[in-house]
Amino acid sequence: MEGTDSVGWLSALIAWIAALARDGVWQLLTVQNAISLVSTGIAVWKWWEAREANLFFRFERMIARNEDKLVRARSDLLDVMHRPGPGVLVRAPLFMTWNLRAVLQRREWYPNSLLPIGKRLDRLLRGALRTCDRKVSAHLGRLSHFREEIASVHLIRGAIAASRASIAREEHKRQQLEQDALDSFRLVLGIPEHQDDLAAHEFIAHQLARMGQGQLAESSYLRLIEILQAQSASPVRNLVLARAKRCLGVMKYPSAPQAARSLLIEAAELMTQFGPPRDRDFLELAETYYLDGITRLRLGAYVQGAQQLGLAQGCYRGLVRSLRDRRRGLFKWMLSERRFSGHRVKELCSRAEYGLEQVNRMIMLNEKRRDLLIASLRKGNGVPRHNRKRPY
Repeated sequence: MEGTDSVGWLSALIAWIAALARDGVWQLLTVQNAISLVSTGIAVWKWWEAREANLFFRFERMIARNEDKLVRARSDLLDVMHRPGPGVLVRAPLFMTWNLRAVLQRREWYPNSLLPIGKRLDRLLRGALRTCDRKVSAHLGRLSHFREEIASVHLIRGAIAASRASIAREEHKRQQLEQDALDSFRLVLGIPEHQDDLAAHEFIAHQLARMGQGQLAESSYLRLIEILQAQSASPVRNLVLARAKRCLGVMKYPSAPQAARSLLIEAAELMTQFGPPRDRDFLELAETYYLDGITRLRLGAYVQGAQQLGLAQGCYRGLVRSLRDRRRGLFKWMLSERRFSGHRVKELCSRAEYGLEQVNRMIMLNEKRRDLLIASLRKGNGVPRHNRKRPY
């Protein structure tokens, strides 16, 4: 009895739940709810279909399907067509379709008369060729974009490894990070279409110079200069070429100050060829003038060296004034530039202030204690002992 009662109670409960669900579902099945449900389902389906992974997967399936159709069609066409020989006419097989007869008629391969077809088939074929050309161009552009992304990833990984190496405390850890950075930069040159990547060559040269491999760094800078000199003049090209020549001049300064002076002069001319530079480029021009002034002082050209130091001082002062005004009017400048770069302005301002302090001290030493300055320049790496360590 107890089992029968429990079964009856359970069956009644299930019946009550079913009735409640049936009545509730029928109440919910209104036109508005149905439209909302269908719209939500379509939105979810569209989102799933529009995902990048699904798009590429569908694209691969479409290419494979179309390629399979083309291969089958070409095989069938070769099977049904008889290749003509000398003095032998093409004879259509008995199972030739009307579409193939039309194609052969337009190409004058089938001698029997057909109804006039016009040039519609030729237009379709030309349109198909144009569409295929556009698809190939789009595919090549997308492939180039992906390769550019891979190169950017390697460059960023190398830069991060180099920055970590600069703050590493253990010597073996620092050497490992330095080598990882160099390997990441070199991987870019192995990517198709990036054998002459300017950023990779420049970073490799900088990294080799940091690691103390002077000859390899010099050859890397020379390779970069060779690539850039083959290009037409432009602001971007001139900036990279000037930076390469300036870095090469710094490396040549201890042993060949005359060659360093020539490279620094060329770097300054390249930076000013298209007018006065801005922001970071202006900072690099000031540093080039400063290094050029040091080189001239070491070679005994005291008047010209003082003039170059004065030019560097003016560049630093102008950049500091511009950046300070920009910091005060940051929101107005953001509206005009349509981007936020407050952190960049702060970093540039600190570097410009340090450079101005360095130049002022060099000018003071040149005016008051020239003998001590020249003796200090001719020792070591050519930089005065109290100015060797940079604060950043």
